[in-house]
Amino acid sequence: MYLPQSREDAIDQLLEARYHHHAAGQDDQALAAHYAAVNQLRDWGQYGRAAELCRETLTWLSPDSQEAAVTAGTLGILAQLRGDYDTAESSYRQVLEVFTRLGDQAGTARSYHQLAMLAQLRGDYDTAELLYRRALDIFERIGDQAGTASSYHQLAILAQARGDYDTAEPLYRRALDIS
Repeated sequence: MYLPQSREDAIDQLLEARYHHHAAGQDDQALAAHYAAVNQLRDWGQYGRAAELCRETLTWLSPDSQEAAVTAGTLGILAQLRGDYDTAESSYRQVLEVFTRLGDQAGTARSYHQLAMLAQLRGDYDTAELLYRRALDIFERIGDQAGTASSYHQLAILAQARGDYDTAEPLYRRALDIS
């Protein structure tokens, strides 16, 4: 007989797997369990608990690793969702530095995109546009169609928010053509 698992039991099992994989030196599997747990907690609105897990995971990751950058980026997203824009910006800038140092073009572009979204939320459209364009340049250069389409879409939203519909429409069309 199958008994449905509670939400908390599912998270507990993921965290148990995370612990054992990390203890066994299987950090790839530990990170997979970590991200599954954090994403579920985020979806449930449990931002504080998800952030706590990220901070704990960062203690066993090399600070200049891609995994640490992704985890720090997740902390930024969680802070942004809580409305803590200063903490989010600090996290995103840290992530941008790591991805830039690693030469990770996609990570660098995503970091610019996150910083642009934050500037947009703050109403700083000029900074948002500059950062979206930086992200767009990289996304186009590396052939990331999803990132390119998303950047065009965000630039269109900015133009529309400014009341510049003549600029917004072709940007929306460009985003649609790509996706």
